[in-house]
Formats: sequence, C-alpha cells, structure tokens
Amino acid sequence: MNTELNSRILDVATRLFLQYGYKHTTVDQIVADVGIAKGSFYLHYPSKEAVFAAVSAGVCGVVLDEMARVAGSDLCVLAKLHECLRGALLYIWDFCHQAPHAPLLWAELIQAAAAYTMPAHARGHSILTEIIRQGQGQGVFAPQHDAQAAARLLQLATEAFSPPYQLIDSRQKIESELPRLLDLLIGGLQRPPAGTAAAGSQEKCGQ
Repeated sequence: MNTELNSRILDVATRLFLQYGYKHTTVDQIVADVGIAKGSFYLHYPSKEAVFAAVSAGVCGVVLDEMARVAGSDLCVLAKLHECLRGALLYIWDFCHQAPHAPLLWAELIQAAAAYTMPAHARGHSILTEIIRQGQGQGVFAPQHDAQAAARLLQLATEAFSPPYQLIDSRQKIESELPRLLDLLIGGLQRPPAGTAAAGSQEKCGQ
C-alpha cells in the first residue's frame, strides 16, 4: 500500500463526507478530488464502506490516543478523569461543528461503522478503568468500587454531552457543565458505595 496516497484518500474522503454526508459521497467524487484512477482507489479500499470505516477508525483513534496520553501523564487521577473526558467530548463537538454535514456524519459513523466504534468505546472504557484503579491504589478512590462498572457509569453519564446534542447547544456548555457533573460523579468514587460496611457507618452518622 502506498502510505502517502492512502493518507490523501483518507483526507479527501473525510472532507467529502463532512461536506456531503456519507450517503451522498461517491467513489467517483473521491478519486476525482484525489486525482487518481478508480483502480488505484480499489488497490487501497474495496468499497466506499471500507474507506468510511477507515475514516471512522481514524477519528476515534485521535480521541483515544489523547485519552491514553492523559492517562499516562503525571497529572493526579482526579485531573486525569476530568481531562480525558473533557478532551474527548470537546474534540467530538468540534468535529461535529466543522461543516454542515458533520453532525450527520458522526451519527452515520456510529451507525454504519459499529465494528470500529464499539472497539473504540471498549478502549475508552479500559482507559477510564485504569485511571480509577490508579486512584484506588493511591487511596484517592474508595477500593470497594468495581472500577470497570464505575468507568461504564462515567461513560453513560457523559453521553448527554455527545451527539445528537439534545440537551447541549454550545461548546461553552460542555466546558461549564461537564466539570460540575464530573465533580458529582468523582465525589461518589471517593466515598464507599452504598451497602458496604464503611458506607453504612457513614449513613448512620448522617441520620
């Protein structure tokens, strides 16, 4: 595979998908804008679906690579959770608002490229799980929590800040409201879960 040509195909395909949407972008448009013959395109990708999957994997990869970088940094675990989720959600917002069809493309990405987005979701879950386990090892988070379950809840709770943006209408709202939500969720991680002996003693003190 010609790496330079492959990058050009992906760059052009991404731009066209953003401009026209997945359904209205054709292989003919892609090869015309790249300036290659169809045969050269098919040496790299057997179909439009295949190049769309590659674009999807690339978009998800940018988000996940940044999350992994933050997770491996010297930040404290509280800052790591904030930065991982804040960075991911702001990148997705920016991606979805760079062109008229960008929100539609993101929805199509999720629907049509499940084979790529589901592993991406799993990798994100793994990164968050590791940060929570780091916090438990450092005594920042209560050890009674199931780290994997807690990571899953963090992902579910932040879905409101993702497309189709039914409750969020500006980037500023993500920047202002997401930290407040994360403070509530992370505060829960710092306390033993309900039903444990430690939590029971705290509940009695609160009565």
